[in-house]
Amino acid sequence: MSCKSNPPTYSNLITYEDNTYINLWRLVKKSPFDYFIFIGGRGIGKTFSILRGLLIEDKTKFIYMRNTDEDIRQCMTKDDNPFKDINDNFGTDFIIGGMQKSPVIINNETDETVGLAKALSVSGKVRGSSFNDIEYIIYDEFISYGLVKSAFEKKKSRFLFNFIETVNRNRENKGGKPVKVIMIANAQTLDDDIIRALRIGDVFYDMITNDRHYTEIPERNLFIGWLESSKKFVDMKSKQSLYQLTKGTQFYEMAINNMFTMDYFGDIAKIDYRELQPLVGYENVYFYTHKSKNLLFASYRKCNAPYYNEITFKAFRKDYGMILGNAIERGNILYYSYNCKLDALNIF
Repeated sequence: MSCKSNPPTYSNLITYEDNTYINLWRLVKKSPFDYFIFIGGRGIGKTFSILRGLLIEDKTKFIYMRNTDEDIRQCMTKDDNPFKDINDNFGTDFIIGGMQKSPVIINNETDETVGLAKALSVSGKVRGSSFNDIEYIIYDEFISYGLVKSAFEKKKSRFLFNFIETVNRNRENKGGKPVKVIMIANAQTLDDDIIRALRIGDVFYDMITNDRHYTEIPERNLFIGWLESSKKFVDMKSKQSLYQLTKGTQFYEMAINNMFTMDYFGDIAKIDYRELQPLVGYENVYFYTHKSKNLLFASYRKCNAPYYNEITFKAFRKDYGMILGNAIERGNILYYSYNCKLDALNIF
């Protein structure tokens, strides 16, 4: 599935307050998109500007979502309260409270419930709930970056799409507006099931390699932002003790310069198929060997070779796991596209 990306026409709605912190709320509120993916460095104002818009400016009911119930439990503590910066800046007292099985966002000053807190990993348990008053879902820190992916992380796009369907129900059929979904993450990796399922790895690859920070896909109601840190923010942050210590490291590049330091973009290539020999196919990815080089090539182009799928995965892993694993580990493999690379890397 391919998607046509377009140069942005609504990015002028994004502003930088005091030429430092990014403000995304005006874009979310005034643009026609229903889905937003914002990825950028730490502390630049991504989540803060959205929460301020929801809690302070518009006072709109929303769902604050994280990946797991453990994430939500941590958010219920004083130190990890996601609304702490809002409270500090505006003298408010918003918390996530209530029962751990059904946490809510509470304005402690008025004892009013202003939203819900949900863990995506257990979202399947809320199918019978009503979300008629929910206008926004803010899915914070949606990209996981552990070295080993859990079963949930490998399939979380299914959880998300099903949950959005549950929240929307029949709104649009009745003339209502769908819920707006805002996904936010730090710039660490694109190897995420939601990015892979949406087939937008190639879009990010194009943005990164061409230093383009915003993309609109109107036919999918999707706005994508690879957010740029302001010069003033970079100057301010780089003078802090931690960033003086870590200058030149992957952590610095991720946190300050918004670079996907866990990813490598130099292995995307086009190769003449006459130079290749079919090796094996798995689902929609086909692997070839190079006739004259110690190299594999992964592509979506079908070939006459042994073919496996999810049902025959164990046999595939037994027959070709070592060959492919060694090539990936040693960097002896190229990929037709970044979408193809994400699919290939997530086979095992």
